[in-house]
Amino acid sequence: MTALIESFRKWRSRKAGPSRDEMASIFRAKYELFKQLLASNTELLNIITDLEDKLQGDDGGLDEVIEKEKQNAEAEIGPGPAFLYRQGDQKENR
Repeated sequence: MTALIESFRKWRSRKAGPSRDEMASIFRAKYELFKQLLASNTELLNIITDLEDKLQGDDGGLDEVIEKEKQNAEAEIGPGPAFLYRQGDQKENR
C-alpha cells in the first residue's frame, strides 16, 4: 500500500511539461528547419536533373557544370572533406 501512495506522490509532484507557447515556438522552429530541408532537396534535385540532361546529351560543358555546382555548394555549406578533391588532373584515369 505504501508503494502505491509513494507512486501517487511522485506522479503528482512531477514537473509540468512545456507550456502551449513553448510548444508552439518549438514547432515553428522545427517547421522552419523542415522547410529549409525541402528547399535544399529541391535544389539538389534540380542539380541532378541538369547533370542527367548533360550526360544524356554531348559531354560539352559537363566539367564546367560540375565545377560550378561544387562552388555553389561550397559557398552554401562550406568545403567538403579533403578526400573529395582530386589531386591534380586525373581525367585520364577514369
